[in-house]
Amino acid sequence: LRCHVLDGYLYYNSEAEVLTTQTVAGKVNFKGQTLTRIDFHFAPFKKGAWKHYDYLDGLASASVTKIYQAEDRTLWIGTTNGISHYDGESFTNLTTNDGLINNHISAIHQSSDGSIWFGTLGGVSHYDGKKFVNFTTEEGLVSNVVSDIHQSNDGLIWIATTEKRQWAFSLDPGEGISRYDGQDFVSFTTQDGLINNSVNDIHQSQDGKLWIGTTNGISHYDGDGFVNLTTDNGLVSNDVKAIHESSDGRLWFATTARRINSSTYIGGGVFLYNGKEFTNLTTENGLPSNNVKAIHESQDGSLWFATDQGVARYYQERIVIFTTADGLADNDVVALCESDDGTMWFATKYQGWFSGKSGSSGLSVYNSQGMIQLTEKDGLVGSNIQLIHQSKDGTIWFVSHGDGLSHYNGKHFTNYSTRNGLGDNRILSITEARDQTMWFGHRRGVSSFDGKTFKTLSVEDGLGSNNVHAVYESKDRNMWFGGWGGTGILSRYDGKTLKTFNQSDGLKTSNVVTFYQSSDDSLWLATYGKGVFRYDGQHFTQFTTDNGLASNIVSSIFVTDSFIESADGTMWCRSLNGLLSRYDGQRFTAVTTQDEIIGGFVSCMYKSRNGVVWFGTEDGVTSYDGLKFVSLSKADGLGDNQITAIYESEDGIMWFGTRSGGVSLYDGNALNSLDVRDGLTSNHISHIVGGTGGAVYLGNFNHRTGGADFIRYKRSPMASKVVIDWVKTDELHTDLDNIPPIVSGNLVAFKFRSIDFKTMAAKRLYQYRIQEFQNWSSATVNNTYDYKFDQAGNYTFEVRAIDQDLRYSEIASVNFQVVPPWYLNGWIMFPSGGSILVMLILAIVNGVRYYQQRRESEQLRAEMLEQERGTRLALEAELADANQMQMSLLPKAAPAVEGLQIAGSSIATKEVGGDFFDYLTSEDGLQISIAVGDVSGKGLRGAMNAVMASGILRIYAEQENNTSSVMSSINKALCQSMEQDMNVTMVLARFDYAKRQMTLANAGQHAYPLLIRNGTVEPVKAKGLALGMIPTIPYKSTTVDLESGDLLLLMTDGITEPRNAEGVMYEESGRLNEVLSNIPAEMSIKA
Repeated sequence: LRCHVLDGYLYYNSEAEVLTTQTVAGKVNFKGQTLTRIDFHFAPFKKGAWKHYDYLDGLASASVTKIYQAEDRTLWIGTTNGISHYDGESFTNLTTNDGLINNHISAIHQSSDGSIWFGTLGGVSHYDGKKFVNFTTEEGLVSNVVSDIHQSNDGLIWIATTEKRQWAFSLDPGEGISRYDGQDFVSFTTQDGLINNSVNDIHQSQDGKLWIGTTNGISHYDGDGFVNLTTDNGLVSNDVKAIHESSDGRLWFATTARRINSSTYIGGGVFLYNGKEFTNLTTENGLPSNNVKAIHESQDGSLWFATDQGVARYYQERIVIFTTADGLADNDVVALCESDDGTMWFATKYQGWFSGKSGSSGLSVYNSQGMIQLTEKDGLVGSNIQLIHQSKDGTIWFVSHGDGLSHYNGKHFTNYSTRNGLGDNRILSITEARDQTMWFGHRRGVSSFDGKTFKTLSVEDGLGSNNVHAVYESKDRNMWFGGWGGTGILSRYDGKTLKTFNQSDGLKTSNVVTFYQSSDDSLWLATYGKGVFRYDGQHFTQFTTDNGLASNIVSSIFVTDSFIESADGTMWCRSLNGLLSRYDGQRFTAVTTQDEIIGGFVSCMYKSRNGVVWFGTEDGVTSYDGLKFVSLSKADGLGDNQITAIYESEDGIMWFGTRSGGVSLYDGNALNSLDVRDGLTSNHISHIVGGTGGAVYLGNFNHRTGGADFIRYKRSPMASKVVIDWVKTDELHTDLDNIPPIVSGNLVAFKFRSIDFKTMAAKRLYQYRIQEFQNWSSATVNNTYDYKFDQAGNYTFEVRAIDQDLRYSEIASVNFQVVPPWYLNGWIMFPSGGSILVMLILAIVNGVRYYQQRRESEQLRAEMLEQERGTRLALEAELADANQMQMSLLPKAAPAVEGLQIAGSSIATKEVGGDFFDYLTSEDGLQISIAVGDVSGKGLRGAMNAVMASGILRIYAEQENNTSSVMSSINKALCQSMEQDMNVTMVLARFDYAKRQMTLANAGQHAYPLLIRNGTVEPVKAKGLALGMIPTIPYKSTTVDLESGDLLLLMTDGITEPRNAEGVMYEESGRLNEVLSNIPAEMSIKA
């Protein structure tokens, strides 16, 4: 590699990995320095998946100030509008309404007792998980403008304060540091030796010293006094924003540039301190900016620096910069954090409309360990990948149609073509010999590659055909080459000479496209149109449909799995049209759909390391261990039933590629899937192979090129964490260490959840059991479990979570005691026996008195029955009024709309509620809206509230032009009109005839609308808070493109929540989806 610099050239010697220089003048000068021993090392790939979170995703504010991961692995995110607590599924926000002292968060720290400390611009809040305890100057805090919180090794809490102008426009000078021992505050200021009262950061080094970064230098405190360091000691800037001690014990300081005038800044950057002197790292060394605001060391030893011009990753003295061009939401990064799964989290600054800067804000999340797409930009030889092969050393060979080869070692690509000695660029087959020589069949013969040079054999060397479709090494180390056309369809090469076979040898075919050697050393050959041949070393035996073979068209180009042998010695042959045949040693028998293999079309076959044979079909996947067949389908968790590829990774995980459901992972216990929502470029998987370091390469079928895009995926080594939220008996228990005894015969419910930043909520699986008498349950997405305990005893409930990579969390458990009913307690039963005898005697004595009082009782009973009758008649009248009021809200008939069939119905229960629906047509007649609502409360009260909600809906539906605005207006009106404990849930869907679109907003309705399309039922998951609770809540609309034949069902929870005899809700039982998916397309809708 040659680089032209100034007055000469620099040459890169790849073997020595250092630079040699040859220049005209003999020296190369750059900015007054002589360049020597420069290593031309290309920047590492900035590959990885990016994700962004902002206000619309649930953050308290898009202006994020701090990120902190707690010991329970959840994230605490500070914003300018409160705290957001994130468990990987949803955000829980805390503000001053919940007891927080101030909504502008400036510091977060978890102390050793597990509680969380929040620094704000109005003081400090201490949170124990239930309530806040606040501290201000009134309690002894030196200042209310807090910049950092740190707990020292002795358990003391150190609180740094700073000047308010760093956070807001007004000026409020810092007052130093406060130390809190749990009872009292002690303050430290410049009067005590602190270099400056405006403090940005506090850090305790391994030697126990406290390092304090201020706006005017650094102080370190040893317990007795302060030692100060400034620009006079080597700092280029005194404004120290952050301090970090790396794992090797070195101290790093983040500083900002000093402003000389309106356009000139000097100093700043990152400084390394060795105890005596400072070494700087600035833009001249590759930083994107000298205004550095935060430092974090990731698990791989990289140092990450947050600046106002992007993020820099520093590793092994090299810097890689990430900006908005790479995926950051904004270049001005104010905080960063790494979660324990290796994901980096970046807080970007909210610029505001007045800043004149483009870009968004919020959280940017970067994962470089999961899915990484490999393209031509990374060095891949071409985009139309047709073949992929894993070598014995774990490296990968890619074949691009007509472009040659790419060899990938997990870090770099090396490409080969005819320019490097390859015989032809259009490769038809690949295999690796036991001596690690690679063989490539192509249209001009076959080429071998020993790692350095290519050698090509052709018809001129004695090869039977130049069109080599199959290459194979037999057990005797002979190489076999299958051709298409030519004088010799089959060639055998022993390393020195070539022998050809043709029709005169009994090989009555014009092509051989697949090889397989069975356990009896027979060589099997698959053809296109002539069935299969078996070669025993002396003779060829042909098998066709006349001999029981399912089809004579067995194989074609790029097909490598025509044969497979199961553990019982059965040979299986898959034909090109998906028909399967089995060979018992004498003849073939076609496998039909009545056999134990699911699906009539077999698309692929694979043999795992334990000898189990896997068949991929159009109806799922079937395994055969030589004794029995076991089938898996979409009902068991497969992403899709149409299987396209099968692979077993080094860790024993089975990978099933599908046509439209991505790739499914199976460990023998649980199934989970990866798809485009997780980073795949397509849900159609065409290839799966493994690589080095646990990587798996997934070919994503590219419909444009007909080839495949490749994703390198590594399963995360970090499992998720599962927590038990509550146990419910006759009441809800969240203190799991103090659950009172549970009476036998009662139902006990458990609620649990997974803390997981990589797995979608819909893909989080759980297994649970009662340890004393149950095995682990099947993996399920349900995060609740209930059981009726009939026997008294001590029990333990256990649960574990399974993530998308089939990593199992540590077990979470809760212990509890089940006791018999009070009347079966021995201490009560025996004393009660004597009491009962006495009671019998008394009963005889009182018998006479009973008969005397009976006549009086009968007269009193008659009077009570008459009174009850009057009460019942009054209640029935009230219910009749409520029912009439409810039914009057419902439209008498559905409007007639061209192109839409509309019907609605309400079936009243014995208890009148507040359910209603309505049709709302726009003035221009081009749109219709449908509303379905549910008002809390029953009887006349519920009906009256439904009337009010329906009237408000009609008013604002005419005034507002979109569903989210209508919802917001209704919400504000109901907050002023409804009682405090009442609310309304509602779904409002507006249909645009011209655009064929539905725009939908949801206010707290848990029964999501269901869209039935081509037999598939999918919920339309729009979310929002119920109406009438908080007047300022915004509502978001979801737009869905509609197709001809779509069926949309809007309903209340009266449809989804009824339970069967086992206590399972109708929606959870799957019966609702089953009924809807089987509705005939020709059925018309009627109320």
